[in-house]
Amino acid sequence: MSNEILEELWKIREKLARECGYDIRVYFQKMRELEKTIPPERFAKRPIKKRCAYPTRSRTVPLAVREKSAKQK
Repeated sequence: MSNEILEELWKIREKLARECGYDIRVYFQKMRELEKTIPPERFAKRPIKKRCAYPTRSRTVPLAVREKSAKQK
């Protein structure tokens, strides 16, 4: 079974890995730099609920704690 989307993703991943010399640290540094070029409005506005591999008391897992800005104080 052939999946054109997966094959295209694998080609892109291979190209990026080759450009980084197959060094995972360089690869992720490049990903961080590319991420900075994406406008903030392209990111999800609300946090995505994370599922735990183990049971917890609370169903929600906090992703990050945001400090209050000067306006909110």
